[in-house]
Amino acid sequence: MLPVMATIPCDGCGQRFKSDNALSNHQRKCSRVQSSSSSLIQLAARVKRRRVENSAPAPPPRAPSPPPPLPELPDFQDVEMHPPEPEPEIQSGKRVRKAPARFKNFTISSLASSFREAVRNATTREPTPSPPPSAAPASPPRVPSPSPPPVVPRTYVRTEPNEHGLFRIYDTKLPSQCPDLDLSAANVVDTPTIDTGERIDMSYRAERIAAAMGVPDSQEAERPFYEPFRNASTFRLINWAKDIHTLTDDGVNTLVEDVLTKPDFDPADLADFDARTEKKRLDRHIADNAAKEEALPFGSNNIWKKDKVRIPMPCKGHRFEKEEDAPHLELEFWRRDLLGVLKSAVEGDTFSEYHLKAFKLFMQQPDSERITRVYGESYTSDRAIDTERTRTESQEEDELEKVLLWLILFSDATHLTNFGTAELWPIYLWIANQSKYPRALPKNFSALHLAYLPKIPDLIKAQYRGHYGCDPSDEVLRLLNRAVIQAVYDKILSPDFVKAYKEGIVFKCSDGKLRRFLPEFFAYSADYVEKVTIVCIKFLGSCPCVRCKVQKSKVFMMGSVRDMRFRVDHRRVDTPERQDLVKQARKKIFQKGQTVNSNAVKNLLDPLSLTAVENSFSKHLLPLGFDVYELLVVDLLHEFEIGVWKAILIHLVRLLYSSGPSKVTELDYRFRQTPTYGRSVIRRFHNNVSDMKKLAARDFEDILQAYAEFDRLVQDLLFTLATWHAYAKLRMVTDSEIDSLEQVTRLLGQLIRKFTNDSFKYDTKETPAEVRRRKRRAADKLSKGEAAQADDNAGARSRKFNMETAKLHFLGDYAESLRKYGTTDGYSSTIGEVSHKLVKSFYEKTNKNQFEGQIAKHDQRARELRRISGREPTSALTSKKHQMKELLDEPLQLMGADDTVQVSTGQRNRRLLSDFDYDEDEALKDFVPKLRAHLFGRFLSSHFPDLEVNDDLERKFEIRGDCIYEHAKIRINYLTYDLRKDVDSVNPANHADIMTLSSAAEDDESEHPYMYGRVCGVYHANVRLWGDPKKSRGNKLATLPFIWVRWYELDNSGRYRSGFKAKRLHRLRFCLPDDPLAFEFLDPHCVIRAVHLIPCFKSGMDERRNMLDAESLARRQKSRNAAGEKVVETKDWKYYYVNHFVDRDMFMRFRAGGVGHQQFWTYLKQFRKDAGLDDQEGRLPLYNENGEVVEPGAGYEDVQEEETQLPAGSGEDYEIDSEYESIYSQEPDSDDSDDEFIAHATV
Repeated sequence: MLPVMATIPCDGCGQRFKSDNALSNHQRKCSRVQSSSSSLIQLAARVKRRRVENSAPAPPPRAPSPPPPLPELPDFQDVEMHPPEPEPEIQSGKRVRKAPARFKNFTISSLASSFREAVRNATTREPTPSPPPSAAPASPPRVPSPSPPPVVPRTYVRTEPNEHGLFRIYDTKLPSQCPDLDLSAANVVDTPTIDTGERIDMSYRAERIAAAMGVPDSQEAERPFYEPFRNASTFRLINWAKDIHTLTDDGVNTLVEDVLTKPDFDPADLADFDARTEKKRLDRHIADNAAKEEALPFGSNNIWKKDKVRIPMPCKGHRFEKEEDAPHLELEFWRRDLLGVLKSAVEGDTFSEYHLKAFKLFMQQPDSERITRVYGESYTSDRAIDTERTRTESQEEDELEKVLLWLILFSDATHLTNFGTAELWPIYLWIANQSKYPRALPKNFSALHLAYLPKIPDLIKAQYRGHYGCDPSDEVLRLLNRAVIQAVYDKILSPDFVKAYKEGIVFKCSDGKLRRFLPEFFAYSADYVEKVTIVCIKFLGSCPCVRCKVQKSKVFMMGSVRDMRFRVDHRRVDTPERQDLVKQARKKIFQKGQTVNSNAVKNLLDPLSLTAVENSFSKHLLPLGFDVYELLVVDLLHEFEIGVWKAILIHLVRLLYSSGPSKVTELDYRFRQTPTYGRSVIRRFHNNVSDMKKLAARDFEDILQAYAEFDRLVQDLLFTLATWHAYAKLRMVTDSEIDSLEQVTRLLGQLIRKFTNDSFKYDTKETPAEVRRRKRRAADKLSKGEAAQADDNAGARSRKFNMETAKLHFLGDYAESLRKYGTTDGYSSTIGEVSHKLVKSFYEKTNKNQFEGQIAKHDQRARELRRISGREPTSALTSKKHQMKELLDEPLQLMGADDTVQVSTGQRNRRLLSDFDYDEDEALKDFVPKLRAHLFGRFLSSHFPDLEVNDDLERKFEIRGDCIYEHAKIRINYLTYDLRKDVDSVNPANHADIMTLSSAAEDDESEHPYMYGRVCGVYHANVRLWGDPKKSRGNKLATLPFIWVRWYELDNSGRYRSGFKAKRLHRLRFCLPDDPLAFEFLDPHCVIRAVHLIPCFKSGMDERRNMLDAESLARRQKSRNAAGEKVVETKDWKYYYVNHFVDRDMFMRFRAGGVGHQQFWTYLKQFRKDAGLDDQEGRLPLYNENGEVVEPGAGYEDVQEEETQLPAGSGEDYEIDSEYESIYSQEPDSDDSDDEFIAHATV
């Protein structure tokens, strides 16, 4: 679903306008309408002419809708004004500041009508020859992006652009189903404080599925929804119990709401209730259904079953005629049939959410004829489109629709308890045809549990000794552990599945249609240990990468031109020759009795860091064109957040210790003083950051987002790390963002190399926390009877920053991964880690003995109970409890999806205007006159925009009761860059800082586009205008919400430069209170978002004269003192940093270019230039009308690079490329001129 706003585009430049008059005025001045001089425009015009010639005539333009009549104003209790015009400016003798600019907030409308309109106007196009690329000026040779595959002639279906300029291009024809037709506000809202309206009734969906599957209406009507249970009371109680692990107050509330208060609940039904008996009844029901399904055509079931794998065990000197003759280790495990799981999915209620065909998503840029590719969902990625073309074209033609099922796998062992050794090693499966937004939520049960992998038992040594008379070596144990997952996948990839993979398999879907499904493994999400196990290479071997053949000694070159070339030219490819190497190695081990790590085996495998394990994906699917190396995707969680970034953070703490422990103490204090932000976006730092105790990946992300200052080089590095992380974690990207990520990746590699080199000058040692952890590990080894190293209990060891890690190398793969697989949130291992919560909750309900099968049974029951719940007539499956938690603080109802702001209309906190009389408090100077002017201007602009203002009219304006009403908070509803709806809550005591749009930036690109303020109060007033009977509606009361704002001003002193080129955050300070514009009133509709400001601790407190009094009424913001107590701030910091890394949406508001931010683009010219967007044209690809690349992007520039060698202890210096020195660096200002590498550890 896409939020929309009706606009009319200019044919010349593409800029959109709200009315025909505005468009006509623009076109009289538009140079592109008058003359198309640009070669790019001429090319686009030719393409457009061909499109018009090949397509049906376009429908006539729709006439603009007449403005709605001004509504009659009812009583004040029910009215809340939303004026469209800016408030009158208050004149000042000192300076004049333009009022914040207003902006149109996109409203939510059903994508069904938008998409139907696009489909109605869609045209089918035959392939057209691509025009030759226009001649480009001579430039240095470039490293090109990977060339696209040869274009196979085919027809295309192209929809018309929607209100955001987005359109789709499908191959050949439209799919038979589009999930976007049934979406509502619930599908784009990411906050519990917005009312998502009526969801699709699950009972209706269940009835529709039953009818489609051939169940007679009468039979379905006679069938109770709670079947197989005897009555509704029993079902409700069992369904409630599945989610309860320990009985809390919330659990009791749920029992009352979901069971006891239901109208069909009858205590008499529970007279002979027994939970075990009812669960057995449910198990029998599941088994009976599975048996029936298996007997049907195309039948298979997804019931859990116990299976067994056999792994051959080698031993030095023992030879066997063939591998099968060797003793085998037998392991039992639980799994489900993969085809049965897929069949259940397409027959279930979520099938209506599946996209049945991949498509390319494009955006028509509003200021040009150029189109740009948009990436986000898996089914809009290059891999989805390429595999669909390859797989469907190889199939024989029949009347059935062919649908690829894009499968995402995840596996990782997880501890089931905080204490103890109980572990589970699950394999989860997601179907990427479903949008990533609902797929990532555990409550939707989108993670399909495929198998629970077995572990090598502790008795393996005894079993091995029983066969061979000796203990297995470490190499043998590693070989057996690596073989476990391959043996399980050998079972999962059954002959039936391989046949279905090759020929497709026909299933009857939930809509009653037969379709031929082609399963395709799209991606595998895992940490590094799991990755090397999946592709059968050695952990941190000489070639540590799972995607290319880079040597470990060359990993430090990450981001350089040579490194990026090497990834393309020397990528890993699965071939029969690779399989032969493994087979030869296994023959030497089993048939010749050589050791696993013998020279004969190592000579075969070590050049590519292979292991002597047969890969099951390669064994079964390589003959069908599947390459297992294409399966593994990047993993932002393990590779960056708790990988590279964590390693850099640890080394920064070591550097601080080398400068003195007091620096570390100051670092910890300042992190504790860093304000929180949003709903757990930036959390409070309770513990010492330097100790890194009990930190999860989200904590390391928060630390990165909260870092603000350091030594110049370290500040450059931290800013670039945060920038890289923001680009890599975007949920919707275009070609522009991917190009920016490529450039930042190169710069990041250079800065990390320079940081590593410079840090060699310091005697860095382990931190005290690292020493303590090392000693604990040594004690654990001794307690288990294992040998510890001689110096394990010694003091702090010398530690240098290590660049030879696979995780660092992987950072160079992210840009290409966005194109190939979609954005990282669609396949992040975070989704799998969150899914572990479910199996942990199931474990609590087991008897802790052989719990794998019990967990499997609980999973089966939970899914069946959810399916039964869907049949309940009144079932809506809303997140009511989560929403209500959010509402307890203040009596605010849920916001409407199209509401811009929400302020309480309660009148409990009445404030007389006389309470705000000036009493030596600079904040209250002219409070009442300013308030009257603000409210009067807003009231007139809404009701009487053409009325001439005079003193007599102003005297007739009344603030009823000479009072206003104060409220605790205000909610700001905004559209994110990726077209989602979210809400910021602004509270004068917490999270009080806001940002608005600067009207001066629309015409002057040198102006900063935003204004920043601190909310000192949230109010509403009831106002009216007495007098003229012709304007009698003015006599009725209207409610006007407003906020009292204390403004910041941007640091334009000249000594401090900020932005992407300077690699510094923008810096603010408060306006002096005696400035007439320091305090103003603001219409809440002018607020864009809440903003996160971090104090500049290094500069200290603001010592300017005439600062705001400590007891001022405007001081509401609270912070924590040294004791950790929250107290009202009595002083201001000299400077504050604007944290534009606080979340991805905020990052795109400072970078510019967000698809959902198009209404702000004209104001962000300064940011576009600063982020390098104006310099991208030569690097971005050009597309023809069919969405095929006619001119690929230039890729990495082959400029003169630094010599890339590992820094030695001598501390040889490495220079950053001169081009990047000039673009991305700044001269040190007076605040950052220290010569020492780590002179201050400030945040």
